[in-house]
Amino acid sequence: MNKAEIIEIIDEYLCAFNSGDFSQVQFSSQLNFISPLREEPIVGNDIIIGFLSDVSTRVESVNIIEHIIDYPMACSLFEFTTNKGDVLTLLDYFRFDEEGIALIWPCFDPKPLIANPLLLPEFLTGKVK
Repeated sequence: MNKAEIIEIIDEYLCAFNSGDFSQVQFSSQLNFISPLREEPIVGNDIIIGFLSDVSTRVESVNIIEHIIDYPMACSLFEFTTNKGDVLTLLDYFRFDEEGIALIWPCFDPKPLIANPLLLPEFLTGKVK
């Protein structure tokens, strides 16, 4: 895959948070997701896509800031504005294989999470404590 193809795949992935439709995203059949809330990675396309679709219901908009590509790895810096008006800055680390995105590892800027420690679990799970 070349740089332009990877950027297109990542943009499709990030923009899917606006629609909640991840069906057009080019995922590997060996997709893994490293969750900030779990010890073990989440494995399995159906489980991960279901999780991402659920999270997308709490995303108002996505602002893509920058991509760094070094195949088979890539990182994307972006912001989610939640439907509660919070802005979360993320850096997602991706690993690609021949099929598409094989690993997603989101890392969050902690500043808004320090101000509101429940923000991340509420955003990721949809459950208010």
